[in-house]
Amino acid sequence: MNGLSKLMSILLVFSLVFCMFSVSSEAVSANLVDKLKRDKWYADGDIDNYIFYYIGSDNQIHIGRTEYRYGNWETPYFQGDSHGTYSYNKNTNTISFEQPNYGDGNYYIHYEIIDLGLDDILILKTTDDYPWSDEYSPYTYYTPIFREGGFSVEHTPDSDTPDEASEMFNKYKSTCWYSNYLNTVENYENENVNYIWLYYSLYAEFGQHAVVGTNKKAYNDIYWAPVYNANCGYCLAINEGPGFGHIYLTEQNGSLYALIISEGPEGYYHVEKLERYFPDVPKNAWYYGAVKYVSDKGYINGYSTGKFGAVDNLKRQDFVVILSKITGADLDKYAAMTPKLKDVKKGAYYAAAVNWAVDNNIIAGYANGNFGVNDNITREQVATILYRYMGSPEVKDINKTLAKFSDVNRISSFAKTAVAWAVQNNVISGMADGRVASAEGASRAQIASIIMRMDQQGMFNK
Repeated sequence: MNGLSKLMSILLVFSLVFCMFSVSSEAVSANLVDKLKRDKWYADGDIDNYIFYYIGSDNQIHIGRTEYRYGNWETPYFQGDSHGTYSYNKNTNTISFEQPNYGDGNYYIHYEIIDLGLDDILILKTTDDYPWSDEYSPYTYYTPIFREGGFSVEHTPDSDTPDEASEMFNKYKSTCWYSNYLNTVENYENENVNYIWLYYSLYAEFGQHAVVGTNKKAYNDIYWAPVYNANCGYCLAINEGPGFGHIYLTEQNGSLYALIISEGPEGYYHVEKLERYFPDVPKNAWYYGAVKYVSDKGYINGYSTGKFGAVDNLKRQDFVVILSKITGADLDKYAAMTPKLKDVKKGAYYAAAVNWAVDNNIIAGYANGNFGVNDNITREQVATILYRYMGSPEVKDINKTLAKFSDVNRISSFAKTAVAWAVQNNVISGMADGRVASAEGASRAQIASIIMRMDQQGMFNK
């Protein structure tokens, strides 16, 4: 092996080791000292006070406290801070320091700040040396600290209104996520859990809740956990999960991560990238990959029940809404437009998208002047709309392309060119029994597959 080959081998091994210890290949952590110099990091305390950590211009670690006093929920009262030296371990990217106990100063609290590779959350490891207790000394526990800038709490004491620190919750509500790690954690009934489901309840104290479900019955056997009323940019805390302390959700690089923390003398923490989960989309289903693709991209969402509705037929107006969203159509100017098709109601959730499609010659409607609101969209209608969206390109060998389908004679005359185009461009592949099933309703799973194929070919980037 020559010198260049040896060097390449060493670099390859190093890159593999680095990836093993990274949260994400995209999430390259900055120097932890720089993070603490750039921002303050807050530990969520009671509703009226917060402890924060940072490295000041004096190059010392500072521990401070702010307090929101009753009657003044907008302006925090600064209580001052203590500060001291710290040590930085560049190999582990951790910072260690000590602080005398606030009570009598006879023993020290040992701190270690751990970088997780996440933008908005660090781990604070605290070890108390209790000189009078053999049972609990040393006592170690883990808590998250949040980057200043996104961290906020909506102070609504004595209020029945839902908590408004819920930008992230509103984005992810009615979604379910699968955790491989939670499947190894036992809850109080010795049943493993692996589902995190966020839902909205008008009857809940803060209006927002999460569900952690078992792998046996999913939603039928679940642990109900209130969503904590704290938000750090895109951080959402689920309080008191089964058998562990807290689950913190954070969005990074377009993915959702869970920080799972167990409290107590034998506490632990774990960071995991979650998978989007629909209980009606099994992993062995032919459409699993397509559903995951469109849901991860945000093209098609699930129902408020948490299910995807894979076998349900899609309505015509909903397909046009989906298409307008995928293509990034500017619908503002179409919202106030008077619809040209008779059954499209001005102001309806689909009206602007339908107006956009009509104005751009993507749809023409039925011969009677209606759009067909609430009609199931057929496979040949999907092909026609997409063909027109692509600018109605020239299609050759139409009859030859369609001849392989046993129900070729059932393809409507208006749709033959579009269906041939869809087949030639791998947008539609036909059914397992040899039919193209052009007149049948298109299911949400089939739509997901069609959209994935087009998107992977860059067809929506025209």
